[in-house]
Amino acid sequence: MVDDLSDLPTGSIRKISSGGYVTAALTAGNDLYIWGGRPGQPKLLKELTGFPTPVDLNGQDIYDIAVGSH
Repeated sequence: MVDDLSDLPTGSIRKISSGGYVTAALTAGNDLYIWGGRPGQPKLLKELTGFPTPVDLNGQDIYDIAVGSH
């Protein structure tokens, strides 16, 4: 169990996708959380940290995710 993902406001995780140094999770309520990165490297997104962080895309629901390294 990942404690940071166990009690999210919009429900449990229904999908996780990883690629390279980034992981994304999608909740049952269609919210997106991202985390990852490499120390000393530029961030791909300003929200990217080592902990699952919600990403707000202008209040839009997210229905599917995919993360790749290439």
